[in-house]
Amino acid sequence: TFTKEPSRKINLSITKDKVALCGSDSILLTVQSGQSYPIQYHWNTNDTNQFIKVKSAGNYSLKATNSFGCFDSGSISIRQSTPVINSTVTQNLCFSESNGKIDLTLSGGIVPYNYLWNDRSNTEDRVNLDNGNYSVKVKDSAGCTINASFNINSPPPLLLSLSARAADCIPAHNGKVTTMAGGGVPPYRYQWNNGLTVPNVDTLSPGSYTVTLIDTNQCTRSFQFRIDNLNPFRMSRIDTICANTTLIVGKSSYGISGRYSDSLKSIKGCDSIVTTYLTVNAPIDFILKASDPTCNGLDDGRIAISDIVGFPSYTYMLNNRLITIAQFSKIPSGNYVFKVNDRFNCIREKGFALTNPEKINFSLGRDTIIPFGDTLNITPITNLKASAIKQISWSTSPLQSNCILCNAVYKYRPTDDHTLKATIESITGCKVSDDINVKVNHDFKVYVPNIFIPANASNQENQSLTIYGGRLVEKINYFRIFNRYGDEVYEVQHFLPNDRSVAWDGKYKGSDAPQDIYVYVAEVVFGDGSVRVMKGDVVLVR
Repeated sequence: TFTKEPSRKINLSITKDKVALCGSDSILLTVQSGQSYPIQYHWNTNDTNQFIKVKSAGNYSLKATNSFGCFDSGSISIRQSTPVINSTVTQNLCFSESNGKIDLTLSGGIVPYNYLWNDRSNTEDRVNLDNGNYSVKVKDSAGCTINASFNINSPPPLLLSLSARAADCIPAHNGKVTTMAGGGVPPYRYQWNNGLTVPNVDTLSPGSYTVTLIDTNQCTRSFQFRIDNLNPFRMSRIDTICANTTLIVGKSSYGISGRYSDSLKSIKGCDSIVTTYLTVNAPIDFILKASDPTCNGLDDGRIAISDIVGFPSYTYMLNNRLITIAQFSKIPSGNYVFKVNDRFNCIREKGFALTNPEKINFSLGRDTIIPFGDTLNITPITNLKASAIKQISWSTSPLQSNCILCNAVYKYRPTDDHTLKATIESITGCKVSDDINVKVNHDFKVYVPNIFIPANASNQENQSLTIYGGRLVEKINYFRIFNRYGDEVYEVQHFLPNDRSVAWDGKYKGSDAPQDIYVYVAEVVFGDGSVRVMKGDVVLVR
């Protein structure tokens, strides 16, 4: 008996769980075969599974083999669905009409498409739409969707602002209407029921009128109004004038407070009756007090006004320039006219002058040089009298603290180069400053003779050798003399200058030093605390 062996043929097939890819989703590919033997799968994506997920469109191929060496292959194509909406929107041309349209064109998806609008409509295109927002959801046959929103708008409603003025009287025919259009789409056209086509009219008789406003889209709107008449025209007026002025009404003039009635006729023949209630104010007046500037060149002159007679609030003018009360204390010297206006524009003016005070002259003189240790006296020169001087203040930079007299005359002993500054202040508070540069001479005089003769009886000062100096040489720390071989032949320490008791007498080791050139070195201390090392040579003559 023979048993039929199962077929080893693979019979490969590939299925997918979606028609196409939508956006960034994926499709599951499944391999099926009529084979129960183990099978190896080899995808062109390098996958080896029976099930794979793919996320991009394209062709996917597979080769399958079993343990008997049988093989089979297959492929499947994956599409990408990307629906795109293109639209044409037609807006309403006039306010409140329903002629809006939305025309859709779909591409990129897999037809057919299904449409669902937010108002439950399921057509592709829309017509006869009111103003509003419309949104649609479109789904293709692959289940891929896309949304879109649209606004249907219209221009704003036509508006017409009317300003009407009645005719003066029946025969005048001067009723006036001024219009201002808005809304819709400019420019506008006008159509009057009397045949006029202009926006403004000033030749209307009393009666009813209609004007129709037409915009660029041919949208229309009508407006009605009426022109009345005034016959006669009556008016009352209240007026106030300043003293010494007159009010003119027609051909009449009035300068006294009272009630006045005038009949007026226009050139169009219309009558008017005007009643005037007139008040004539008392003359405006005030007291002005002026104060000169405190110092020469300062703009701090002052004025003060008081006892104003008039009607507040007031405005003030100085030489025809409007000023505030805050500026009353900031006036330079000069000639002025001051005016006060009240609320009725009544004016009163007064003149005054502000005198510039005499300029203060103040000088310390020229820059100076002074030897160290000397006393400097500075007497300022000024044109102020002593009785007009409040004080004179002094300062030095850098500070020189050894002041001896620090009042009107400055007396002190400078130690370093500096600037001396003084400020004079008058009893009115004016201040003027001056300064000078002061240099202190530190070139102290000190010397050693360059020749001496020990045996010279005719000149005792020249018979010995010492250090001579002025009063600002404090002391000599040491004085040393050497011969040409470097031997020290004489030394003395801590002595005062000009002291011949410590002078070298020309002896060396108890004997006369030979005639020769000798070298000396000395350390000298000066009155300003500085120390100088002096070096030189001297000739000993025998």
